[in-house]
Amino acid sequence: MKKLLLIIAALFVSFNTFGQIQVGDEIEIDDFVYEVVKINPNQVHILEYSGSDNSIKIPNTIIYDNITYTITGIIAKAFYKNMDISSVFLPETINTIGERAFYDCKNLSISELDLSNLTSIGNRAFYNVQVTKIKLYNTTIGDYAFTSLETIECKSTTPPSIGTNSFGNNSNLKIHVPEGCVNAYKFSWTEYANNIQGEDPIVFSSNGNWSDTDKWDGLPDGDVNKLADKDVIIKANAIIQDTNIIKVKSFKIEGNGSITIEEGGQLIVHATSTGNVTMEKNISKYSAGTDNVLINGWYTISSPFEGSFTLSENNFLKGTYELFRYNEATSMWENQKAHSDFTTLEPGKGYLYANKEGQTLSITGEPNIGSQDIKLTAKGTVSELKGFNLIGNPFTHNIYKGEGASIYDKNLSEGYYTLTNEGKWQTILDSVPIKPMQGILVKTDAECSITIGHTHKSPSPKRSNNGVIAINVANNEYNDVAYISFNEGLGLDKIEHRNNEIPMVYVPVDGTDYAIAIMDENAEEYPVNFEAKKMGEYTIGISAEGRKYSKLTLIDKQDNNKEIDMLKGNYTFLATTTDDPARFILKVSLNNNQEAVFYTDNNNIIVENIKGKGSVQVYDVMGRPVIKYNTNDSSCQLSTSSLANGVYIIQLIDENGTQVQKVIVNN
Repeated sequence: MKKLLLIIAALFVSFNTFGQIQVGDEIEIDDFVYEVVKINPNQVHILEYSGSDNSIKIPNTIIYDNITYTITGIIAKAFYKNMDISSVFLPETINTIGERAFYDCKNLSISELDLSNLTSIGNRAFYNVQVTKIKLYNTTIGDYAFTSLETIECKSTTPPSIGTNSFGNNSNLKIHVPEGCVNAYKFSWTEYANNIQGEDPIVFSSNGNWSDTDKWDGLPDGDVNKLADKDVIIKANAIIQDTNIIKVKSFKIEGNGSITIEEGGQLIVHATSTGNVTMEKNISKYSAGTDNVLINGWYTISSPFEGSFTLSENNFLKGTYELFRYNEATSMWENQKAHSDFTTLEPGKGYLYANKEGQTLSITGEPNIGSQDIKLTAKGTVSELKGFNLIGNPFTHNIYKGEGASIYDKNLSEGYYTLTNEGKWQTILDSVPIKPMQGILVKTDAECSITIGHTHKSPSPKRSNNGVIAINVANNEYNDVAYISFNEGLGLDKIEHRNNEIPMVYVPVDGTDYAIAIMDENAEEYPVNFEAKKMGEYTIGISAEGRKYSKLTLIDKQDNNKEIDMLKGNYTFLATTTDDPARFILKVSLNNNQEAVFYTDNNNIIVENIKGKGSVQVYDVMGRPVIKYNTNDSSCQLSTSSLANGVYIIQLIDENGTQVQKVIVNN
């Protein structure tokens, strides 16, 4: 074969005629000779190495004559009997290694060789080379390819094709194959049948924090984040601390093992579980006001366990407690103390709880990993509460409400309520997660059955997502919030708080008061009602989410139609319990240069409202760029399939300038 020398292109009359590189040509750069094996895409294989370096790092690509070529293979005998090499780095772009490529490189020592991206290894490729461990996927392996292996990790459920004595004859060789595939490998690899075993068990063996790598035996790459597709055995007391999100394929508790999930921690089990877990929830002691009515200490709770959860077997009923279930059909709160049939918590249902003694509520049971079917009623005898149902998170991890998430039905109103410690029914948008052991109040406008799915994915925003306006009113003790929503769906009716001192703000539409009102995005003014539950000074603040306005003006009808520019700040006013609730009007004007909208949807990052030429850059939390995309379109869609779950920063540069926003990737 001829060698293509590095010469000056100007010597050629026509590059296309005389200088165009073709398949089979050779390129010499530094101490390597490459053979061109493909054009468009441009690929080369290493043909020969003539250097004398001890340590060799093969790059992913080379550049020759301003053209980039990817290195995808090593040709037969490329490093044949090279006695200088002691270490070598193979890039992930290489997918084939030819016969005798590293044959008899006696000084070459490789402790671990990851061949997961390879499709073929030729005969005697690493013969007489000290290779201790290899990782394989769907790699064809030739005769006598290795001679000194001690460990093989196979990731493919289908045994790759091997030749004669491909892995040498070390009687202590251990071949780890995926669970459930041992027999298939033994049948296919008869020569190594006695060396084949299932994956080493991954065992939590010492008491302490689940995330402490020292507590584990057989932990893959020493990383607890790589357990999402693994089966683990718990033989000691494992604690999942607050803020920790733990994912496993399955777990099994043996011996003295146990799992405790502190409040704020999450356990996501993808397949099966064997054994009980303990979940903790911190309960502050309640206080009673006039007429012995509780003024704080309220909690909405739910059971994260499979089947009905027996109250008497845990510490729900200790101390001076209050426990209520909500009878949707009668719109009545039923006290557990007055109902002899109220002995369990049903999965998927929500409850009210309070205790006079501050404590850590600790409950134990088999974690629920199956979906829950819940019937919702739209009957009710109290008009204000008609259609409201108290449901609960039935899992040991966060879930969401909304289309594409765990809880969704077309008959459900947008958003939901949670009960705060102070007795306020807090209005929550669907984008906010529902925590383990948390109950929520939802509204339906029709009898329906919903399925609470096991998924922990957030709702998928529709491309028609037009954002909301948030209206927040507060005094020196309490606050309340209402939303004007411009999305499709049903509004969430406003209900009275359990604490009658908390003020109320809502949006009236056609005779109904809404905490989340679905409104026409093209309207120029919206009514805002307010009720003070005690005389005093209040402050109102208004903000737009997903929208940009050139004008947000609040009209105070009680103060001579005073106009307040809410873009400049909040508005403070005096109010009494006898004031007319229909006090405010909000006037708006959209900014025609509306800011771009960023969100995640179905394993994609979506950017909308791009003006002119746009450059989108995505960074991880360390500030490292992970995606860059240029577009002339008004929107773009970037795949997140290659990104780990977590927080990312999106930067958009377009005709409106530079915009930066955080998004959460949860593939």
